[in-house]
Amino acid sequence: LQKIARLVDTVEAEIQVGCPKDILAACELFAKYRGQWLKVAGLEKAEILEAGIAGRPLREPEVVAEFGAFIGYTAVRLGAAVQSRATIGVISLEVSPVHVCVSRHMLDLGWLSQVCEVKAGQAKDALPRLVEEFGGQSAGFCFMDHRGTIFHQDFGLLEKHDLFARRARFVADNTLNPGAPVFLWERLHQARPAEGPGKGVVTRCMSLTEFLAEHEDWTSVSDRDL
Repeated sequence: LQKIARLVDTVEAEIQVGCPKDILAACELFAKYRGQWLKVAGLEKAEILEAGIAGRPLREPEVVAEFGAFIGYTAVRLGAAVQSRATIGVISLEVSPVHVCVSRHMLDLGWLSQVCEVKAGQAKDALPRLVEEFGGQSAGFCFMDHRGTIFHQDFGLLEKHDLFARRARFVADNTLNPGAPVFLWERLHQARPAEGPGKGVVTRCMSLTEFLAEHEDWTSVSDRDL
């Protein structure tokens, strides 16, 4: 908690309010110092994420669903990508009450609260509320960065509640380290058949270096073909 408190102090001291890029830069600068590393999707992972959402733009009334807000770093990035919308464009789910508060504060600092909302709770409880608020087939882009051992479960919940929009894109971080073996195996098993479009998912794994670390990690990008 002390590290999170120092981060908030640093961000508030360094940024121009209303500038999402300043918030991202302040978080990255903070994380460079000894004992202050943050497990966020920065640098190469951020490039993959930005290219991913640029390659699969949202269509009204679709939204981005983020699983695991942590400090709001990626929520700020995703919110900035849909900042021109007149309605909510990003829903971020987070189980930690502290991280929910910090993420909401970061969004307030970036003037992004009108397009990005952080909801408290686990996916199994929060996803039915998304259906009520936004309707079925409303998740055009999804990002998972919480706990790899349950990626496959939350992916299944999205399917169960019919939340995936047509040709939705799904990005999952840390699929090598700490790892999401069941999720990746299921995506391979669910791959689109060679004879033509079906209810399949085409998945690519991109090898990169973990944010401000030296070990390899994978970020997977999955595209549904329906």
